[in-house]
Amino acid sequence: MREVITNTLKFHGTSHLSEIEGHKQLSLQLPVQEEPGKSPFLFRGTITNPFIFGKTLRTLSRVVASRYFIPANALQNISALSDPIISVGNDKIRFEGFSTCCGIYAKVDIDQSETTGIKISNGTTNVDFNSEMLNQLSTLRQSDELILEVGEESISVKKNEKDIIEKKVPLPKRWLKGLANTQAFLAQTDLRLELNKVQAVQLIRSIPKNLNNKTPFYLTTIGPHRFSTVKKTDSIHVNGVERLRLLEDIINYADKLQIFASDHHTVSAWRLTFDGIDFTLVISGDVWRGFSGEGKILNDLVTDVDQEIITSIRTKFKDNDSVNKYVFSILNDYSSEEVDATLARLATSGLLGYDLVQRAYYYRELPIKRTDEFNLNPRYKSAKKLLEGDNVQIIERNDSCTRANVKGTDAIHHVMIVRNTSKCTCTWYGKHQGDRGDCKHILAVKLRLTQNE
Repeated sequence: MREVITNTLKFHGTSHLSEIEGHKQLSLQLPVQEEPGKSPFLFRGTITNPFIFGKTLRTLSRVVASRYFIPANALQNISALSDPIISVGNDKIRFEGFSTCCGIYAKVDIDQSETTGIKISNGTTNVDFNSEMLNQLSTLRQSDELILEVGEESISVKKNEKDIIEKKVPLPKRWLKGLANTQAFLAQTDLRLELNKVQAVQLIRSIPKNLNNKTPFYLTTIGPHRFSTVKKTDSIHVNGVERLRLLEDIINYADKLQIFASDHHTVSAWRLTFDGIDFTLVISGDVWRGFSGEGKILNDLVTDVDQEIITSIRTKFKDNDSVNKYVFSILNDYSSEEVDATLARLATSGLLGYDLVQRAYYYRELPIKRTDEFNLNPRYKSAKKLLEGDNVQIIERNDSCTRANVKGTDAIHHVMIVRNTSKCTCTWYGKHQGDRGDCKHILAVKLRLTQNE
């Protein structure tokens, strides 16, 4: 059964675009705040680039509604998460969302230096994105004066309960896991290619049509930049290249396109920059691979974390504040390993995003009830059960190698850990070869080693 975290959100109305005294005003509705004394209003100001603002938000909504893969056992459980989350703070306004298949992540960053307004408070919350409002965004022109209102300034305690709209928002746990894994992947990427406006348009328009989803493509970074089925020196591996068509509606207006990738995985990030607005599209390693199943942060969950470090980060940072792990490590006298493990815990709980430009995490607290990060990772839970059942036997351990036997459901699995490389004889490892994180048997051995230290 699909696990979900269901929040009942109350709105005083729906998000809408209206015209008031010659200018247009976009009011994005936030849930009613139950916390006494907390402002239901985050930001109000004029957007200096309304045309691009409307274009990027509509593209974000298309990403959220898109689906490129449906697991065979999930045909009856597909639900679109039409409402993204929004963060306000540290001179930025961020919108984030996931595709229904959890294989594509999109983010819109708005620099508040490109707005004329006032930030009322820091915060991260759901925002109502309805079809009528999205259709209205398509009418925005560059000459329009657009006021962005995040929240509703006129909300008062005198409003009748009948004026409040209740909206149940199902948040599958895979959505939260995907959000955490995406940030971990982004932290491992580097800028591999930067294209100007003309080059960017030519590249996206050159995406082959009528593709087989299983055909791997490579983007050449030397010479003419194009997609090819032949791997060349320094090329970028791009599976499911047809997903990049989601950029077609905004690519013509971008100033440049930056492509981030890694030699360690096939996840890639495509960042379009406009005047004061950035749009980032992140695609998973393959069409059938959702970010929620990648297990990217499982290794960090094995490391013990001092609760004081987590408390320190949560009290020192506000929404969208940059969290530079090296600076934080030095200032607080924490080891690099301690900080990495702590950031993984916070990311797993939905508390951290990753900024490709600043090369640093940023803090933001998702609008859901806090949940145990370990319960969001079935493999980790299974590894703990193996350990608690005394199913892990260390056969050999020295400075460079560890060998162990792990009793599985119907067989004894042999685990070998040599420095940073781990292997297991189980079927799951045989299929993925560590490409989607460690199997439960390897995790159980690592947990045992941590206990013995």
